[in-house]
Amino acid sequence: MNKSQHWQGIIEQWKASGLTQKQFCSDRQIKIATLHYWIKKCRTAESITVEPTFLPIRPVSESNVIELRIGGAVVRLAIQQLPDTLLALQHTGLLHASA
Repeated sequence: MNKSQHWQGIIEQWKASGLTQKQFCSDRQIKIATLHYWIKKCRTAESITVEPTFLPIRPVSESNVIELRIGGAVVRLAIQQLPDTLLALQHTGLLHASA
């Protein structure tokens, strides 16, 4: 296991713990700045290694309804809702824009 994988495991433990970063670090005698560094580093590595994918959007029988398929989930919404939905996905990091 390399250092990056080790810290990814620690980050996953923190997320699963339900503790604040400060509490988690205090309990494990980790410097909070070190945790912050690795969270940022792992996040950057994920954004580099994850290939952007296009989500298929297809019209359904109703003329003003579209269907988004994300993995195994299907989201049906009115076309008027599409801009707000795409913005919400982008803000949560689920929609990746290519440079």
